[in-house]
Amino acid sequence: MKPPRPPRRPPSVTPSPRGSSGRSTPLDGPEADELRALVSNVKDKLVQADDFGQVMDAFFEQLGTDLHILTKGVRIDEQPLLGALVPMAEQMAARPLHVKEMKLYRLREHRLSHGMLYFAGWLGVVLLFEDIGMGVLAMSQADLQGPTLYGRFRFLATERPARPLN
Repeated sequence: MKPPRPPRRPPSVTPSPRGSSGRSTPLDGPEADELRALVSNVKDKLVQADDFGQVMDAFFEQLGTDLHILTKGVRIDEQPLLGALVPMAEQMAARPLHVKEMKLYRLREHRLSHGMLYFAGWLGVVLLFEDIGMGVLAMSQADLQGPTLYGRFRFLATERPARPLN
């Protein structure tokens, strides 16, 4: 015989899902204008910042804990970016790195791509703003014992794709 199920909590007491920061994550995304403003704020920080940790903090605080944004992106083919990001990551880590996996997601309407890079012993987070041709890469050792390393980069599309990306 099964034990009785506990009563369901009413929706007003049901806890909100948690983002990577542990803060409550809204289920409904911000309005389109508000979202554009948040993306623009992160982009402005990238352009103006001397401390790229502020850029990543802004991304995670304003966008990276929003389920609406994180689930809205479309997975993109990251192979073209490996040739640029891996040498940069190796330069930041001051040693050769072996890429295990890279996952990037694109928010087409914001011309923003974001994602993770997994190296043997290292983790990376990347943001790419297509409209300004600029991005930031944050790297830390997988055990999170060392400092987080940051690098801002510029990029330029050298070929026009035969079909629109995503």
